[in-house]
Amino acid sequence: MEWISAGRFAELSHGFPGDLVAIAPEVALATAACAVLLLDLGLGGTRGRGGGVVAALAWVAAVVALHRVLGAVWPGAPLAAQLALDLGGVLVFGLMLAGAPNGWVGLVALVGTLYALELVLARSGDPAASLFRAMLVTDRFATFFKVVLLLGTAATILASSVYRPMEDRRVGEFHSVLLLATMGMFLMVGATDAVMVYMSIELVSIASFVLVAWPRGDRSAAEASLKYIVYSAVASGVMVYGLSLFYGMTGSTNLADLTRFTTRGQPEAGVVAIASFLVLAGFGYKMAMVPFHFWAPDVYQGAPTPVTAYLSVTSKAAGVAIFARFVHAFTGGPSGSLVDWTQVVAVLAALTMTLGNLAALWQGNLKRMLAYSSVAHVGYVLMGVAAWDAPQGAGLNAAAFYLLVYFLMNMGAFAVVLLVADQVGSEEVETYRGLGSRAPFTALAMSVFLIALIGLPPTAGFVGKFQLFAAAIDHVNGVGRHDLVWLAVVAGVNTAISVYYYMRVVKNMWLEHGEEGVREPAMGPPILGHLTVLMLLVPVLWLGVFFGRVAQAARSLSLY
Repeated sequence: MEWISAGRFAELSHGFPGDLVAIAPEVALATAACAVLLLDLGLGGTRGRGGGVVAALAWVAAVVALHRVLGAVWPGAPLAAQLALDLGGVLVFGLMLAGAPNGWVGLVALVGTLYALELVLARSGDPAASLFRAMLVTDRFATFFKVVLLLGTAATILASSVYRPMEDRRVGEFHSVLLLATMGMFLMVGATDAVMVYMSIELVSIASFVLVAWPRGDRSAAEASLKYIVYSAVASGVMVYGLSLFYGMTGSTNLADLTRFTTRGQPEAGVVAIASFLVLAGFGYKMAMVPFHFWAPDVYQGAPTPVTAYLSVTSKAAGVAIFARFVHAFTGGPSGSLVDWTQVVAVLAALTMTLGNLAALWQGNLKRMLAYSSVAHVGYVLMGVAAWDAPQGAGLNAAAFYLLVYFLMNMGAFAVVLLVADQVGSEEVETYRGLGSRAPFTALAMSVFLIALIGLPPTAGFVGKFQLFAAAIDHVNGVGRHDLVWLAVVAGVNTAISVYYYMRVVKNMWLEHGEEGVREPAMGPPILGHLTVLMLLVPVLWLGVFFGRVAQAARSLSLY
């Protein structure tokens, strides 16, 4: 069967409506979800003879997909480098296939994810376009976030394929729901219509409920999913009411029509302000922004660790993207806008990072600590959103770059949590006492991830935070004043606060003595677990020094 490249896809789709061709990555994800589900049902979720054939074919397809993705990312790469990367891909996929009972199902899902990534990268240079009567848009801003979402999905597939509680279960449904959730997030980052905004958020939410409650019979996961559903229902209802008010005033569901409400003194001024904050509640829920963050700690603690890592990265990235488009619709600027979004978002950013860091100080469970930490990092990202109207889009570009960096360091931290918890059966901070002597590589990787989350050099976290601080400090309002310097000061204080709870884990790993007889942490086959962590560790250090190319890609982003 011929592998259909992005260019070949365009040729075969000649004559089809251009809108359908533009959403080829979404189609690829939906197709992969169906394929995973049907294969799992047909083969009975076992590693029988048929399963082995499918696994081998998926292995080859995954390596081909990786080869094409690397070719798109690194055009003109030396042959030796390309061969080394391909051999590395063969090794990783082979270990996954050999080591996990359901590894082949993960491979099929990974093929679809990598193919969607190739399609996204292949169309990254296309001009921005409005699709389906202005319900969706494809631009560089959406493309960047889609890359982050797909990387997060690929990392989650790798982690879940060797997650011990899933070893004896059929996971076809899990991977299909995961891919559908990613497809919903694709629609979120490009949504420019109220109907599409709501439908995409609901698709992601429903899929997320299923992922959180996946371990059947696990009371903590069921409780987490129930809380997630309750909070989501309330947030969705509030958001829909706000969107309906906008529709009643404009007669349109397109977000671009919000620009008519950019001046004060209109009869609808009070209603517009109320509607804006009602819609903000829905977006704040997806980002886990204060005061809409209550669901995050309980859900993150009760959900399976791969799902927690997935939600902590992708859900926030998609929420920030759609919130940025909503804020961008109010283009009046602080001097004439009905809602001064710069100051509104700045205040919410300060509250979010402060409450998140203060709550994390008292957590003894590492997953719960990282949950509150993720709330704090939403506050840092909102610094960039607050400076949304900065020249050349410096604020939004800094936020996008930091979300990519945050994916790497946070997903890496959760991967280590999965390693340790699978071996010792605990996620408590005290579990990490003496880890440096028992598992030096695992402890070293965790130390780097935590240092990156603080924002210290020479990690990518430092580069990301530096850009956010610079965007806030350099932001100038309509009367020529630097009005967000105070927010940078608040962020600096919060960064200092975060040092305590991050370094407490590092201290336990290197300066405390662990219990005798505790084995070295391992995830599935030890080498595969270490490779998963290594694949996230290397870019965290690499982007801390050689960040120019990725930062330049982030600086080229623009909203349609």
